[in-house]
Amino acid sequence: MIPIAGGGERQRHAGAAGRLPVPKPERIEQVHRFITPICDYWFRSEVRHLDRVPDSATLLVGNHDGGNLPVDAVCLGHAWYRHFGFARSLRVMMHALPFQMGRGLRDLLHDCGCVSAVPENFEAMAEAGESGLIYPGAARESFRTYFNRKVIDLGGRKGFIVRALKNRMTITPVVSVGGHETMFILWRGEKLARLLRADKYFQADAWPIIAGLPFGIWLGPFLPHLPLPSKITIEVLPPIRLAEEIGALLGRRIDPDDAEDAAVIQAGYELVRRTMQAGLTRLYAERRFPVLG
Repeated sequence: MIPIAGGGERQRHAGAAGRLPVPKPERIEQVHRFITPICDYWFRSEVRHLDRVPDSATLLVGNHDGGNLPVDAVCLGHAWYRHFGFARSLRVMMHALPFQMGRGLRDLLHDCGCVSAVPENFEAMAEAGESGLIYPGAARESFRTYFNRKVIDLGGRKGFIVRALKNRMTITPVVSVGGHETMFILWRGEKLARLLRADKYFQADAWPIIAGLPFGIWLGPFLPHLPLPSKITIEVLPPIRLAEEIGALLGRRIDPDDAEDAAVIQAGYELVRRTMQAGLTRLYAERRFPVLG
C-alpha cells in the first residue's frame, strides 16, 4: 500500500468533488464470512487491544509485511468488523494498481471500503469523520528481506503526519508479526527494479527473490503465491494525539497550520516510528519459531 499515487490515479479514484464510494455493509459481511476460517484457522490470527481504538475518527498506521499479499491488513480488517460490527466501516488506503485490474475487483474493493491512497481520498475520509488504515512503508517495507523483518521502515514518507495534523486526527499505531513468514524474501532487488523502471510503471522500488509456495524460489513481486500458515499476531497501540505529544517534545503549542513546518512533521514522524518499533520489538521477543509463532 502506497500513500501517494500518481496524478492520473488521483483523477480516476478520488471520486467526484472528493466524494468516496459508499461501503456496502452486506458485501463486507459476505467477505467477512468467507475469510473467517482463513484468519482463524490458517493464520490463527490474534488481534490485541482493539478497545484502544478511539470512538472518534482515527488514522491507523501499520507496518507492512508479506510482499504483495496484505495478510496483515486482511486479519486486522477481519478483527475490526468482528469487534465493531459492520456499521462502522474502515477505509483502507491502498496501492492504485488493484483498482486498474478490472471493474469487478475495483467494485469489490470499493464495496469493502478500500480506496486508492491519494490525498483527495484522505481529505474526503477525514471530512466524513471516518477512520482509515494506511501502510506508509508500502512496497519498501513489504518487500524488505526476511532478515530485516524486525525493523520498521516507513520509507521516510511523512504525508500521513501532515494530513493527520491538518485534520486534527489521532494516529493509532498498529504493529504485526508473522506476515513476513508467509513467504521469505531473500533479496529486495532495488537495482533491478530501477533497471526495469518498476518505480515508474508499478510504483514499486523492489524486484525481489522470494522463497515459498508453490514455486519454491522465484523472481519478481507479482506471481501469486500460497501463503504459509504463519501465525499472525497484531497489536493496536495506544493512540497518539499528535499536536499534544509533538508540542510536549518541542516545547510549544502545535496547531493545524504547523503541518507545513518541517521540524514539526519530522518530530511527528519519528514519534510514530519509535512507538511502532518498540511495539514490534516486543511482539518479536514473544515469538519463538518462524511460522509456528
